[in-house]
Amino acid sequence: MTWGRSTKPQTAHIRPLLKKTVFLDLSATFDTIDHQASLQRLKALYGINGVAINWLPSYISNRQQSVAIDGGLSAPAALGFGVPQGSALGPKLYTMYTKPLGSLLADHGLDYHMYADDTQEYVSFDIRQPDQQSDAIQKMECCLNDVCQWMSQNMLILNCEKTSHTVCTQKF
Repeated sequence: MTWGRSTKPQTAHIRPLLKKTVFLDLSATFDTIDHQASLQRLKALYGINGVAINWLPSYISNRQQSVAIDGGLSAPAALGFGVPQGSALGPKLYTMYTKPLGSLLADHGLDYHMYADDTQEYVSFDIRQPDQQSDAIQKMECCLNDVCQWMSQNMLILNCEKTSHTVCTQKF
C-alpha cells in the first residue's frame, strides 16, 4: 500500500466471492451402519485383512438391546446394524464406512468437510458472474440428489428438516 494513492488499483484483484454451504444432518447415524458393507469397505478401501478383519465382526455383531417401559423390560432383540455408541472405535468405523460419500462430493466438484457424522459440502462463486452462481446452485442441487440416493442405498437417513444451508461472503 502506498500512502496518498488510491487503493482501487491495488484491490482490483480481490474477487467478491460467496460460499454456499450445506450442513447435512443424519438421523440415527451410528445405528444404521450395515455390518457386511462395512467389513467389505474396510477390506477394499483400507486393505484391512487377517486378524484385524476377523476380529471386527465380534465387535460389531452379536449385540442386543432391550427397551425399558414403566419398569418392565422387553426381551432382548438382536441388532443387525450399527456400531457401539460412545466407543472410541464407533466414529472411526462410521467415517471409514462413509468414505465413498467424500468421493461422491468431490466427483461433483464440491469441497467438503467430514468429521464423524457431521458433513458440510460447499461451493464458492463470484457474485459478479450470474452464470457462476446458477452453475454453483445447479451443481449443489445435483449433488444433493445423488447424496440422498447414496444414503438410501447405504441405509443412512438424511434428515431433510434439520439439513440446512447458508451463504457467506469473504471478509475484506
